[in-house]
Amino acid sequence: LDPERVLERLKLRNHSQRLRQTIGELIDMVTPAARPKAMYKISHASMIDRKSIEIDGIEFTSYVPTLNFSRNERVFTYLATCGTEVNALEVPTSDFMRHFTLNIVKELVLRQASEYLMDHLKKSYHLKELTRIGPGEALGPLVQQRKLLAVLGATMPRLLNRPAAV
Repeated sequence: LDPERVLERLKLRNHSQRLRQTIGELIDMVTPAARPKAMYKISHASMIDRKSIEIDGIEFTSYVPTLNFSRNERVFTYLATCGTEVNALEVPTSDFMRHFTLNIVKELVLRQASEYLMDHLKKSYHLKELTRIGPGEALGPLVQQRKLLAVLGATMPRLLNRPAAV
C-alpha cells in the first residue's frame, strides 16, 4: 500500500505531516490483517433487448443501451473484497479524518484484489483486455447486486486468495 495513493484518493489540496503520519499508522494496521479475496465464474451473456442483458439465465437491466452482447458471449462474473479481516478493523468514529482515511485504505486493498483478479483472467484466458461493468454502473441499478450473487452462487465459483503481503 502506497501512502501517496492514499493522499491522492483523499483529494486534499493541503495536507499536514500529521495526516501523513496517520496514513502510515493506518497502513501499518491494515497490512498484516489484509487478506483480500476474489472469486469468479465463467458465465454466458446475451442481449435480450436494448436495455436488458441475460447472464446465465438471470436478467439485468442496463443503463447503457449500446452494450452489445452476442448470443451466449463469454463473460466473467466476479466479486472482490478487501477481506473480513480488514473490514473488521475500526478506529473511533469520533476521529472523522482517521475513520475516513481508513475507509480509503480499505478501498485501495479492494482495488488491489480486483487488479490481481483482472491480471489472473488475462493470463489464464489469454485476453488482451477486459472491460468491467457492474451493478450501479452500466449494468443497471445497484440493487442488482443480489442478482450478481445469484449468478455466482449457481455453481461453485473459483476462489483466489491473494498472498498475505499487500
